Amino acid sequence: RVKYITLVNLLSTDALDDSDLTPFDPAQPGAENIPFPEYLTSEDKSAQIASHVVEWLTDETARARRVDQLVRLKAEVAHGGASSRAAEYILGHLAARSAPASRPHYLSPATNREVVGH
Repeated sequence: RVKYITLVNLLSTDALDDSDLTPFDPAQPGAENIPFPEYLTSEDKSAQIASHVVEWLTDETARARRVDQLVRLKAEVAHGGASSRAAEYILGHLAARSAPASRPHYLSPATNREVVGH
């Protein structure tokens, strides 16, 4: 169990243990370090979510703080090029392989008799 479910929030916190699984509260200490508030409940939290959105749209400082958090997080964890590196790795291993087997790994009984000569 974890307190957050979005990747950006999980990457933004050091508290990944289950010692504090209380629901997100914007008044809680450290809440400002969580980029996107999460309300993991079946209750209607549209007013709280709207409050965050309105703040980001009307308070330039609050919006800039969130953008800065995301820029720092991206610089820390997103290094790009993973697909290219993976493709190069796979192609390198395929090129280094020995010649393919001259016959299938499994031969049907009829084919096996033909190969062996029985």
